[in-house]
Amino acid sequence: MGREDTLKEAVRCSPRVSGYNLSLWTTKLVCHYISTRFGITYCRERARQLLHAVGFRLRRLRHRHLRGNPTEQEAFVIELATL
Repeated sequence: MGREDTLKEAVRCSPRVSGYNLSLWTTKLVCHYISTRFGITYCRERARQLLHAVGFRLRRLRHRHLRGNPTEQEAFVIELATL
């Protein structure tokens, strides 16, 4: 099995299967995987290009701004004041 096939099979599964304590693949993690598995050092952009070549797309997570519940906030302030 070639390098691209090995990378493709690894990325199809969770990083936890490959021994990492993370739940999502990142370009930095893919670089580390390639470096430890094949002894080749790539930059993050090259790792992204390799993933693209084998049919994967990395999506960036969107940050969500959470809105607080006003009644829960008021209850918290009252509870904090009593302490």
